Amino acid sequence: MSDRIRGQEQTIRIARDGQLLLGTFTKIKSFKATPRDEIKEEDYMGEPTSDLDYQFHGWDFTIDFDERDRGVIDVVQEGITRDIAHRRPPVYTVTVQTTYRESGMAPVIEVFANALLRNSDRGSGGRKERVSSTFEGKCKTREVISG
Repeated sequence: MSDRIRGQEQTIRIARDGQLLLGTFTKIKSFKATPRDEIKEEDYMGEPTSDLDYQFHGWDFTIDFDERDRGVIDVVQEGITRDIAHRRPPVYTVTVQTTYRESGMAPVIEVFANALLRNSDRGSGGRKERVSSTFEGKCKTREVISG
């Protein structure tokens, strides 16, 4: 038996302004989170080596869905409506729970809080293909909770 974690061991939930999004937003095909960080290198005259400085700026993530309802259209329209009215954008919380196969290892929950999301892609590949959407998000903080 393989010890590798599969998507079935992850549960991902998205909330907008504290309210859980259902329907399409529960049918996630893929989720990727990437730390937005960099290593800066400074050189000074008379010094033989460079000074290195690590800087962390937050998280970038992408979420892919197969659409089941008009949830994506409604979420995108809500963001547009708020922007036109000069109101704050919706704030999202993405929660990722990973359950490990190894016995005795507690599940880990990652909470990407105060995130901004945008629908970066929506469409289908053809007449018989599913309509899918991709959302991109950014946030400054991620809290890790070990069960």
